[in-house]
Amino acid sequence: MSADFTIGQGDTSPILTDTLTYSNNQPANLTGATVTLIMRSPTAPSPVRLAGTVAITSPEKGEVSYTFTEQDTAEAGMYLASWEVVLGGGAKMRWPTDGYLTISVEPSITTVGVGTIIGLPEVLDRLNIPNPDRIHDAKLTEWIQALGPLIENLTGPIVPQVYDEWYAGGHTIISLRHRANAGYGTSPILNVLAVIEYRGPIAYDLLNVPTPAGGQVYSIMVNKELGYIARRTSGGGEMPFFHSSGHSDQNVNVRYEAGQESCPQNVKMAAVETLRWWWSTTQSVGRGSQVQADEKGVRPMVSLPYHAEAMLSPTRRAPSIA
Repeated sequence: MSADFTIGQGDTSPILTDTLTYSNNQPANLTGATVTLIMRSPTAPSPVRLAGTVAITSPEKGEVSYTFTEQDTAEAGMYLASWEVVLGGGAKMRWPTDGYLTISVEPSITTVGVGTIIGLPEVLDRLNIPNPDRIHDAKLTEWIQALGPLIENLTGPIVPQVYDEWYAGGHTIISLRHRANAGYGTSPILNVLAVIEYRGPIAYDLLNVPTPAGGQVYSIMVNKELGYIARRTSGGGEMPFFHSSGHSDQNVNVRYEAGQESCPQNVKMAAVETLRWWWSTTQSVGRGSQVQADEKGVRPMVSLPYHAEAMLSPTRRAPSIA
């Protein structure tokens, strides 16, 4: 869906301008009126606390404008908006009188966040969309972001990401929840950043040792190939992580990085092919507004096409064993 108005994350320009008209296309007379812009994410419980300025630029013509602040555009996303108007006589109305405005705050490339499996240039090239044509960038960027979890649900983490998780004590090893497939020279986890064992209110930062010979009273060893952490003690022996009967699921805090050091080429190809599939199933087929997604036998765009799933087979993680 293309937005009625687009602005960059953290930007204060361009200025949103609008003409408030009735259903008969006659402009509203805003002489003596007060106008407020309301903007809200469809998934948020309350509107955005806007700090910008509304101006009635031409009262007789119903022309208004809104100048954004950095606070207004701090969070990227698609928003619904409406002009809330109190006319000179006290009557209250909103514009549009039917439906809402849509405002897109496009993500800034300087904002820290989770990476994506593929980039927009690769997708534009595969779809044969000319480089100067930016009209589809916002939609395709959303699709790229939506695709990542679908692929990683099959493969485990691809894009490196830091996880902060809690585990129960009582066992000698902890098998980490987010592990990539360990094939083709890769490891299920990249780095273990910290392991903290709680004995009641007291936190012990466990030392990561490379071999059993370096074991200390409070130490661990990491098996990157299998994606687990073993509790070590003096002399290199194993011992259970501390177990507390009252808080057995909150004894060990682990921060680690999981994902692939570089995205496998088969995963990139599967991602590009999926986006090409999604694109093709939303394009017109020459019979009015009918699209391929409506045709009998065509899979919906929300799924991974079978040939993309086949491309992911070498990188799919093994099923968990209870």
